Amino acid sequence: MKRFLIEISGEVTKGDISDALYQGLERNEVDWTSYNVLEVENEGASQ
Repeated sequence: MKRFLIEISGEVTKGDISDALYQGLERNEVDWTSYNVLEVENEGASQ
């Protein structure tokens, strides 16, 4: 298993990332079995 960290700023949802990842893997015919998108709160975000 490989783990990657991707930081994206802007109005992007977990669903947007999941859809984009799925489409990209399929389009590039990558041999994959599963993935997980975890949304982590920004440490510097105001409350």
